Amino acid sequence: MQFQSKSQSGCFVVVDGLPRYLPQVKIGIHTTIFDITSRTHLTQQFVNPSQKDPIDEISYVFPLYDGVSLISFTCTVGDRVINGVVKERQQARREYSQAKEEGRVAGLVEQSFQASDAFTTTIGNVPAGGKVVVDLVYIGELKHDAGNDRVRLTIPTQIAPRYGSLGLETRGTHIKDEGISMIVDVEMPEGSFIESLSSPSHPVDVSIGALSTTKAASDRSFNKASAVLRQTRSTLDHDFVIEVSAKGLMEPTAYLELHPTIPNQRALMATLVPKFNMPASELPEIVFLCDRSGSMNTRISNLVVALNTFLKSLPVGVKFNIYSFGSSYTSLWPRSQKYDEGTLTQAIAHINTFRADYGGTEIYQAMDGAFKNAYKDLNLEVFLLTDGQIWNQEALFRLINDQVASTQGRVRVFSLGIGHGASSALVEGVARAGNGFAQMVSDDERIDNKVVRMLRGALLPHINEYTLEIKYGPSGDSLEEEDDFEFIERVVDSLHLDIGSEKVIMPGKTTQQQAISLFDPTMDVSDTNMIESGSKDDEHLAVEAPRYLQTPTQIPQLYPFTRTTIYVLLSDATPQKTPKSVLLKGAFQDTTLELEIPIKQLPEKSTTIHQLAARNEMKDLEEGRGWLSKAVDNDGKLLRDRLDSKFIEMVEQEAVRLGVQFQVAGKHCSFVAVGEPIPTVSETSDNQPDTTQNNSLRTAHPRQNVGQPQGLRENVGHSSNHALTDYQMQIMLLEQQNKKRSMMARQEPDHNAGNVPHQNAAPIAPPLNNFGGPAPAMMFTQPVAGFEMYEGLNTVGNTDDVLNDFDFDSFLHDGNEDGESFNIKEAFASTPGQNVGLPQAPAFVNKGGIQPSPNNQGLDTGGLSRLNSLVSLQTFAGSWIWNHNLEQVLGISPDHFIGLHLPDSVASHAQRDEIIATACAIAFLSKKFSAEKGSWEMLVEKADRWLHVQIGGDVAILIAAVEAVLVANMLI
Repeated sequence: MQFQSKSQSGCFVVVDGLPRYLPQVKIGIHTTIFDITSRTHLTQQFVNPSQKDPIDEISYVFPLYDGVSLISFTCTVGDRVINGVVKERQQARREYSQAKEEGRVAGLVEQSFQASDAFTTTIGNVPAGGKVVVDLVYIGELKHDAGNDRVRLTIPTQIAPRYGSLGLETRGTHIKDEGISMIVDVEMPEGSFIESLSSPSHPVDVSIGALSTTKAASDRSFNKASAVLRQTRSTLDHDFVIEVSAKGLMEPTAYLELHPTIPNQRALMATLVPKFNMPASELPEIVFLCDRSGSMNTRISNLVVALNTFLKSLPVGVKFNIYSFGSSYTSLWPRSQKYDEGTLTQAIAHINTFRADYGGTEIYQAMDGAFKNAYKDLNLEVFLLTDGQIWNQEALFRLINDQVASTQGRVRVFSLGIGHGASSALVEGVARAGNGFAQMVSDDERIDNKVVRMLRGALLPHINEYTLEIKYGPSGDSLEEEDDFEFIERVVDSLHLDIGSEKVIMPGKTTQQQAISLFDPTMDVSDTNMIESGSKDDEHLAVEAPRYLQTPTQIPQLYPFTRTTIYVLLSDATPQKTPKSVLLKGAFQDTTLELEIPIKQLPEKSTTIHQLAARNEMKDLEEGRGWLSKAVDNDGKLLRDRLDSKFIEMVEQEAVRLGVQFQVAGKHCSFVAVGEPIPTVSETSDNQPDTTQNNSLRTAHPRQNVGQPQGLRENVGHSSNHALTDYQMQIMLLEQQNKKRSMMARQEPDHNAGNVPHQNAAPIAPPLNNFGGPAPAMMFTQPVAGFEMYEGLNTVGNTDDVLNDFDFDSFLHDGNEDGESFNIKEAFASTPGQNVGLPQAPAFVNKGGIQPSPNNQGLDTGGLSRLNSLVSLQTFAGSWIWNHNLEQVLGISPDHFIGLHLPDSVASHAQRDEIIATACAIAFLSKKFSAEKGSWEMLVEKADRWLHVQIGGDVAILIAAVEAVLVANMLI
């Protein structure tokens, strides 16, 4: 028997094996965007509701977008402020535990081992009635949205329910008192101006020309803007997204940053959105891996639209296949088939049967099956389309890493995250491992533009040998220096390490030779020094880091209109001259690609680029790549092969070195903060009762609850995907009965009934957290602490609130609001005098109020349906045929063209009507849906080729003629 529980969590304390949740009274988020980077200050407040009972320990789990660098942790408990420092993970745990046992306020922030987008905060020794304020600062690189050429900031508010769940999920944010504050300030470099600022996810108030902190009118300019969440309810049930478009945002740039405290430490960031054409290469094999698990229930329609666009845009002759996966997987054919009219018809019929009926989400076996069934003489392009809800990510990354390496780059994997809450760690990690690129699309966003960009990328030749060079120019400080000349260094050359016995050492061990007698009369047979000498866990091999530490170490495939960013950490062993430019080079057969980007040195010393570089390299190391995997010794042998038995420890040590040196949290290093001892009750007041014997609100030690089910709670109206054994549920029921709590039945439809674990899956262990303590809770939430069990559609639930002092029901609100945006090309100010002090609006500005979000502009539901219908009516060859369905979409029939002067090549052609229909479809798409060009351009290219085969050079004349008819009938 399989069960699922609905769960929602917050900051909690464990009492008698059950979590009690602390009220979350306020959330404040302030993000500053500069160019393509962001800095976010997140503040959250909780309170201990008891005025007499202190709390030994509380836990608190929160999501961050994949790849961001967590750089600061400050915790305020009552009037005590403690600041976090990054240390090796186990050392941080030891310092936290010791401080907690000594009665001091202490805090710990750790990354999940299972997912890089999940973190936990643990606070020890919270006084009675105490307020807990957690301040976190993280920086990140904005993602490029290939669908509309904007940069995209995502602030996750939930850790989505995932198959194989550890209990680490939340379905939204509910705040009791002061509510939620979200502010995003945008500042672009001088000479740029902001074209649009919008949120496709939430309603926002936008101001162009000023930051939220701007006071003086003289500080206003068009390279500044701000957006403020307009929240009428105290809940956030999906991720907050901001999109920015600005002049010059797509231009290649390179910045050099000097570190403020580490001598001679510099960091370089080079970023570009490539624009280039490549000669056509051999057609690849293309495989679509489609998520049909229960969690995809509301997203299947988006999936079908994406597949339909993919299939209609495929080039003739390519081999393709469609895999469906959930708890198990199936494929349309045993091996990929040639793309022709017959296989296209089969594929379209197949995807029209799609339902979310495959159970849980298990990607590994489907991905492995696609690799094993691939043709060995063709490049393989895999498209993963999923809502991204699994925990076992590392095994999947290793599988893809190994496949890419073993095929020497013939395999590429692209990923499309569909819907709110898709795991950014999974979607981005799969693309990094697969040398492809990732895109995210929320439930209400258009998907077809992104799909076409991804397909274009997959059809590019495989170029796996990009290199980065740094050019040093004359300093200009002295004309008398003879060595003042330009020179270039290849960054990759620094991975050839001069490794001798003196360079590979054991920390704590002497390198001085020691004489040992072959006959020592004092030697005891039971002496075990030899065995113990190499068995200590904290002894790892140390290798000196390279002069240039580039991340990613192997520059990934560059794709047109998709951003690539490369970081380089320059050690003090590099030339002390100022880098002038970076040279990016690539080669394919007899074609050379290259670009030189001038370097701008930032005027102020800072840590931002250093910390972004460190975090990116740490992630590469965590995911099985990184510079150590490419480093070679004097003989050209890979370091990982030479030191195979110690390589894992070396990788962990290098990740810790980077995290500690640049103060960035990661998988192997954590923030720890320790305060002074808290005065006892007797020291503060003789009149207050002794609470040392009252442990009603004290948590058990993290290791005392092993084997007990914890953290299994639900929030009305939301769902998740826990998988519980009968044994666990029986224990829960027994605990509830022992506490004499009433059970009440209520009927509620199970929206995730299809998303159940595989029948043969191993039982999931009691949900303890992966940070050494009880099952953790989520950030951004205020739960109803009951639980629900599911078998089919039958539901039994407990709606009792464990923390009876608070009415959590009053915090819960349902419903969604559409996002809004400000587009400077369409709007500026609706109220006279509203923008006093702002510069004169550009000529293209259409003054008006805030306009609907771009996602709600353009096509309405009917227009989108017509576009999708027109796409589906295209034949395999690329043409359109006159029939009733086409007439319904276009609103015109062949009769409208009677008497029209047509080129002779059309008028006498046996397929005259089909040629005219195809020309009409092209004209209709080009004029009626010009704003959606990204979604249909490859279809039109195919249709144009078909027309040229039929009528040669008369295509332009024909299209102009049918356009005139469509215009005359007011159809375009």
